[in-house]
Formats: sequence, C-alpha cells, structure tokens
Amino acid sequence: MNFEDIFAEYYTIFRGQAVKIPAEGDREHTVALYLANNSIRKWDRTDGQLWNELWTSAAEDGSGDTTTLAEGNEYDAPKNMRKPPAFITVGGNRIPVVAPHEAQNYSSLSAIAYFLGSANKGYKMYTNAKGAGFAIDYPYLKKPTMMISNKSVPDMSDPNFMIQDMLASRFANERNSFGYRSAKKEANIALQNMKIENNSGTYGNASGLGGSGAGWGVGRGVRFDI
Repeated sequence: MNFEDIFAEYYTIFRGQAVKIPAEGDREHTVALYLANNSIRKWDRTDGQLWNELWTSAAEDGSGDTTTLAEGNEYDAPKNMRKPPAFITVGGNRIPVVAPHEAQNYSSLSAIAYFLGSANKGYKMYTNAKGAGFAIDYPYLKKPTMMISNKSVPDMSDPNFMIQDMLASRFANERNSFGYRSAKKEANIALQNMKIENNSGTYGNASGLGGSGAGWGVGRGVRFDI
C-alpha cells in the first residue's frame, strides 16, 4: 500500500466522497504528507518498540563506508541508522560493539568497535580490528521510511494506523471532537495489534521472556541492539 492508496482512503473518509481525489502537489495532498510523516514518527517510537520491519544490515543497505575494512579506524555508518548494533562481523569474525566510554577499558589487543553520533546527525563507527579488505557487516535498526511522494511505501505492517492517526490530527484541526475520538480509537487498535504481532515471535516459535534451558521464557529470539 503506497501513499497514493493511503491518501485516497484518508481523503475519502475525511471528506465523505470518493470522487475528485486531489493530485500530488495539491494543498490537501501536501497537508496529508506532513500528517503521514508525523504518524510514522509516532509509530517509530511507540513504547520503545524495536519494530521487526526496521531491522536491516550494513551490507543490505549499502550506504556509508561499512562494507570493507581499510587501513584506519573511522568509518561512516549507513545514513539511515537509528540504533547501533551489538556486534559487527569482520571477515566472518564477530567483534563486540561497546559504549564509547567503555573503549578505554580494553587493551589494544582486544578487537572492539564503538559508534559515535546520533540518529538525527548520523553515526561514525570506530574499530581497531585489523585485516584490510575484509568484509564488514552487522544488523542494525534503521530509521523508518518517510513519505515524500505517491510512490512512497511505509514500513509498518498495518497502514491503517497511519490513516486513522492522520484523520485524528485533521479532525483535531477541524475541532471535530466526534471524528477525533473515533479516529483515535481506531488508530490505537491498529497500533496495539502491531505491537502484539511484533512481540509474538514467528509462527510455531513464539517469543517468551528470554533465557535458555527448560522453564519460563524459553524460545525468545535475541535482539541485536544495545
């Protein structure tokens, strides 16, 4: 479901008509783009969720300087990184990522990596790993895809949250309390369903509370975050 589909449904519900849907560039369309991106930012940071749809890897993304180890220790991380990884792999060897202030606690013989920066400004990776030419990769949590045109496709599994949250914001601007409450309720239902799905593991391998061996919480997958 791309933004063209999302906007058509949003506009039809808001105006109560399915004809004369505004085109890209129209004022209504521009307002909807801003509302959509506001909804995406709400979804992205909901209750500390690490959405499955936002996990990717340095090799898959392909941006930054993170594909090959070179001489020197500073590398640009992928431009869409929101949260650094817990480890990197260099030539197939797993190297832990530590907090920047903890790097001083490791000897020069211990291969480590750390990231400086922020999701808003971008990250740089530093590592003392050796082996020029070795491939570098790691899983990380990316920033969500924002809506910039009709062809943009949101990452979230249920775009109905976006549609209903956009409606809630628009109804609030219109001082329509009934419409606001109705849309807000539907948005919250969609969001709760996505959270349940996100925390339920895969079919036949449901998430628990962590741990190993028999007993409470067996079967939970590991999150690659710090």
